[in-house]
Amino acid sequence: MTKAGRLPKDTCDRDPIWDREVETESQEAAFLRASTGWEKQLRHVMEHSPFYARRFHDAGVRDARLPLSEISRLPFSSKHELKQAIDEASEGEMVALKLLVPYGREGVLNELRQVGGLERTEYTDQGTLARGRAPRQAVHRFEEYLVS
Repeated sequence: MTKAGRLPKDTCDRDPIWDREVETESQEAAFLRASTGWEKQLRHVMEHSPFYARRFHDAGVRDARLPLSEISRLPFSSKHELKQAIDEASEGEMVALKLLVPYGREGVLNELRQVGGLERTEYTDQGTLARGRAPRQAVHRFEEYLVS
């Protein structure tokens, strides 16, 4: 016999609702709970993200007292704008690299793509000659492959 709200053959005796109080609360209670988290998050973002602090200021939001009910006053940020902000923030931290990666060690090139960027490759008898960029703190990962 299947209990209400259960799949056939479900023999678990525990409550199928993970957090009954939260998952069954009224819309008003959920909004109040979300508002508390929102206030903390907005304050943190405005204090720690120059990008968002500037964007919010330009939209007329000058302090972290914007209620959740007015979230639509915040500007939309496109993927392109976020990428550009990340690139600008990390510009001084990036180091140009020239690597000679032996064949069979392509994982090194994938790592360079992930942490910085792979700009150009050339295939030689000794391996892949790669030019790219990596954050200064990650250069040590590529030291054995550096060439001048």
